[in-house]
Amino acid sequence: MTVRFPIQLKEGTFYTVGELSEPYNQIEAFVDGLEPPSSVGKPTHSTTSMSWVFMHTQSIYIEYAVLGILCAVAFAYIVLLVATNNLIIASAAVFTILCICACVLGGMVLLGWELGMTESICLTILAGFCVDYIVHFAHSYRTCTEPSRVQRATFALGHMGISVLSGALTSLGASFLLLFCTVSPTLIFCRER
Repeated sequence: MTVRFPIQLKEGTFYTVGELSEPYNQIEAFVDGLEPPSSVGKPTHSTTSMSWVFMHTQSIYIEYAVLGILCAVAFAYIVLLVATNNLIIASAAVFTILCICACVLGGMVLLGWELGMTESICLTILAGFCVDYIVHFAHSYRTCTEPSRVQRATFALGHMGISVLSGALTSLGASFLLLFCTVSPTLIFCRER
């Protein structure tokens, strides 16, 4: 037996995981409360608008974006420990990476961006970009022979600053052209025959 009923979701409207999970949990609780005869299998539910699929996909994006950042930062910590051979410098560098990631995530929230496939991939890459720039400064700071922290920081900025700035400008220049592109998501709908 199949029962069809409408839910209060508009077709083609973007809903967050929290907004979709509320009706999903209500329907799931209703279906779990059904007691069919023993000769019938367990009741299930589905949607015709792909909303539940999108909800699960969105939660996977969030989970893997966070997991990607944490794995990248953990690997970066190991690399920084090996490159600098100093626990304090490596810890300060990793703290800097985490602060940069937090600022980018905070900016996404303030701008009202939703986490999609592209944003999830970019967040995973973000920690790698941070490591690329910060490891050069940390290594240069460590190899400086000056006794003062201010002199070592000045040496690191002067010695590696132009290289890191050039790399950053190259990345910004390449990504600037992408600002004029539009991403058009393509969904493939399967129909029952």
